[in-house]
Amino acid sequence: ARAVRNIARTQLACGKLVSGEKMSQEAVEIFREENARRLEAEELQSLSTYLLAAGKPKAALLAAERGLTIFRYLACPEAEEAQALLKVSQCLLRLNKGQTALTRGREAASRFQVMEARNAEAMAMQVVAQALLQIGKKKEALLAAQEAQEVAANNESLKALAMKDEAFALMAMDDYDEAIRRVQDASTLAAKANDLAVQAGILREAAQMHMNRGNFKEALSSAREACEASERFGDKHSMALALETVGMAQGVQGNLQQAVTSAQECQELYQETGNPLGEEKALELLAKLKAAQGRIQDALEAGEERLSVVRDHGNMSKEADALHQVAGLHFQGGNIAVAERTVKEARALA
Repeated sequence: ARAVRNIARTQLACGKLVSGEKMSQEAVEIFREENARRLEAEELQSLSTYLLAAGKPKAALLAAERGLTIFRYLACPEAEEAQALLKVSQCLLRLNKGQTALTRGREAASRFQVMEARNAEAMAMQVVAQALLQIGKKKEALLAAQEAQEVAANNESLKALAMKDEAFALMAMDDYDEAIRRVQDASTLAAKANDLAVQAGILREAAQMHMNRGNFKEALSSAREACEASERFGDKHSMALALETVGMAQGVQGNLQQAVTSAQECQELYQETGNPLGEEKALELLAKLKAAQGRIQDALEAGEERLSVVRDHGNMSKEADALHQVAGLHFQGGNIAVAERTVKEARALA
């Protein structure tokens, strides 16, 4: 089981999420069969991490809560239970359950503070800041992000992540210029710490900030930097995330062929790392870009491929959306009867 667990960690480090998830699940089952409950709980926390990275927050929450239950049943050390609480709060945050995430995050932060576990406390405070922002408490979110920076004073990577949270709070308060300065400071600090993974994540967030403000040149620049940083530390999944924004930024600026190339590379990386949710988004973008070029047949092929990926993974809401896209492309191509049948099919899933 330990060998399987180590392989899972290697897979995740390479951005191979599906294989990492599969190996982690296998390790969980072996630990359970061997009645190694503590190791099972620890691996459930790792499995939750893989599932979050793969865009499966519901499954991640189930794994995290199972781990927390086992830790509590075994009366494990306080630190292990607090770490499990932190993981649960992170999953809740991804599910947009801000109020519950806030409660769990605060509980974890309080426990870490008593233990004087500064880095873990800073991570919990980041959840608190993000949860406060999610429920609309902007000023409180700003203060929590600043507090997280103080707690993480001796860890540049964690401090950089807390700066990024501060930037989002400032953005929500319509202080765009200061938000951009803070996110740039965060990227610089992550680079100083030589933490390419954190730097790439911050640069992706900066790119999204610029996209939201309509500053597409700046968005493209940040997304490209994020892609380069991801490539340097060998994380193909992070590269795909950055390339998705690169393609969108190129597309809205009218550089359609460049955008298509970026979207195709993005899709290939998602496919290579086994991320069907990411691949579906890349194909959606690819269909839009090819339609904008007037290549309706090529766009339809991308749309149909997107639909196939969605159906393979049983996501009915995504399937309806993909069908609507395909229907729209049939309308553009003059296939009215096919388009109308496809719309009816989509409505039947709603």
